[in-house]
Parts: sequence; C-alpha cells; structure tokens
Amino acid sequence: MSKPLVVISNSEATSLATLLVMRKSDQELIRVLEDLIEVLCRKGIINLDDLPLDARKKIFERQGLRGQVD
Repeated sequence: MSKPLVVISNSEATSLATLLVMRKSDQELIRVLEDLIEVLCRKGIINLDDLPLDARKKIFERQGLRGQVD
C-alpha cells in the first residue's frame, strides 16, 4: 500500500528548507560552543564548577558522546 502524496505550498517548502538549514547551523554552533568552553576551562578563564549543575551534566554528557565519535 502506497502512502498518500502530500502537497505543500512554495512558502511551506521554503519554511521547511529554512528550518533544516537552521537545524544544521544550530548543530555546528553547539560544536563551536563546546570547543569554546573547553578552551576557556583549559586556560583557567572559567571553571566548570562555576556553572549550574544541569549545565555541567549536559557538558559532561556531550563530552562523553563526542569522545565516542571523535
């Protein structure tokens, strides 16, 4: 059984394309921010202990994930 064809307008297609570009840009910016945090910590400019616990948990989680793929 085939799926029904979904028709969208040009404006909806443009919006979807823009959202996809923004999502990719967000992912790239997250990597930049992770690298920035790492550099600032290494240089002693900031200390992860100064960040809220939830922020530290997210940073450590991402570091672990990046360690698996890098």
